[in-house]
Parts: sequence; structure tokens; C-alpha cells
Amino acid sequence: MLTPLIRLPSQLKDVPSGIEGVTLTDVVTPEYAKSTIPCKKFTWILDATPRIELDFGPDTKKFQFHIESSQFDLFKIDKDVSFERTATHSIFRVRKIDRNPPSRIKLLEEYTMKYWTLLKTEKCEVRFNMFQKYDFEDCFIWKLTKNFSVVYFSTQHDVIFTPNQLRFLLEDITSDYFRLPEIKFTGPIKKSEKKLKPIKHETMDIYAKFLPFIYFINMECKKVKARSDTVKAWDLNTFLKAWIGGKKLQNLQSFTFYYKGKPLTYEDVLNNIHHKMGKLRIAEKVPE
Repeated sequence: MLTPLIRLPSQLKDVPSGIEGVTLTDVVTPEYAKSTIPCKKFTWILDATPRIELDFGPDTKKFQFHIESSQFDLFKIDKDVSFERTATHSIFRVRKIDRNPPSRIKLLEEYTMKYWTLLKTEKCEVRFNMFQKYDFEDCFIWKLTKNFSVVYFSTQHDVIFTPNQLRFLLEDITSDYFRLPEIKFTGPIKKSEKKLKPIKHETMDIYAKFLPFIYFINMECKKVKARSDTVKAWDLNTFLKAWIGGKKLQNLQSFTFYYKGKPLTYEDVLNNIHHKMGKLRIAEKVPE
């Protein structure tokens, strides 16, 4: 017997039909279809309208699944859904459903699991701008993967982190590109905290006021842009010695530090480096 997954009309060919089938019909994915549809990128976007975006490559439209209303249907009113096609996207919107899940993020999790089972995903991406509304360390996304192409936080709304949440982002998650702008925090991560693990994001753009500088000395990143108004000349001096010495920061290609605090002098930042490094030319090794 054919399932709704393969009974879909031919007009649904802009994206793999199984994706629309698993959205438009509440079917269980058959065994033969699991992990068989290649997906270039799976993106979770957590803002006022939590959603999923699936990118199948240059020859197909991106598919988006939106959960647009917090007014869930408590009385089993007819579903309020819409399906729209644009030049670049196929968009499925859910405004009401015929049951009452605990939250929109819970509904997003349910459909994530359907898509996750159906797809063979190359890259994962997560974007936040209203993070307080979502459970952080227990978020379902981290249970699926902790390796991302992009982890991106915007500043449209206040974002507040605890030291443990910050450590989770820096130590337990890896990405090709990680961005964390200026945020509010309940307290900074202290240098004295035990077992600070190295940051492994390949490229990082971060507001660093809340971080002990030891993170930068022990990181395994390739390219870093950091911003702070609370760095000391001794920190940068120690960083340069560690990097030029070659025993740490072996992956580092570029380090740019934007600083707005009390002026620092080259004499303090480069103190004793010529003496310790002998004939090594600083200009050949000093980061940006």
C-alpha cells in the first residue's frame, strides 16, 4: 500500500517530495526513506517565529517550516496552515494545530526529529536572537549534534547567560564560525574555575569582556576577532609569547583584538619578547 509520502503530486518537485510529505501529512517515515535524501544544510532559527530551513543545494528551493502562533488550538478548531512558494523558497506555516503541545519549541522539536530521520545532512547551523524563551543546555538541538557550520547570536534582543551556559557554548560546542556579540551575563567566567577546556571553534567573532584571557592562550581556533574593554598589557604579552613560542596556538592564523579601555603601549605589550625569542623577527609571527 502506498503511503502519503510517495502519493504526493508532481507539482511538489521543487524540494524533495518527502520533506513536504512529512510536513503536510502526519505520516511515519517508512524505513526505506530514512536518511536517504541529501541535505546540504539544516538550519534552526530561534526567534519570535521559531523555524527550520532546509537547503538542498543550488538546483532546489529552500524549504522552511514556520511555527508562527503561540495561540495553540485548545478546542480542536480546524488547522490554520498555509503553503507558499517564492522564487527561492517553499514555506510551510503553522498558525494553529489540532492539539496543544507544551510550547512552540516543542512542536519544532517534533518536526525536527521527522526531518532528521529523513535526511542525510552535511552541515548544521543554529541562529538565535530571543534565547531566553528557550531552554538552553537542555535544548534538543545539542542532543542531535554539537558540531555546526555556524552558531550565530544576534543582538536584536537582550541575551543573558550564566557562566555555565557560556562555558557550554565555548567548550562543548564546535563550529566553523561562532559569533557572540555583547551580551548581559549573571557573572563572568573566573580564571580560577577548574578545568577550563580549550575553545575549538574554527573562526570566532566574540565580545570577550566576560572571558578570562586564558581562553585565548589555550584556544585551538584558526581565526579570531575579539572585543573587550578590560584587557591588560600582561595578557597580550603572555599571548604573544605563547603563540610565537610555538607550543600553544598552533592552529592560529589571525588574531584581531579590538580594545577600548585604558591605552596600552607597545613597550608593555612586547615587553621582553625580543630578549626571550632571540633573533626571531616579530613581524613574521605577530598576529593582526
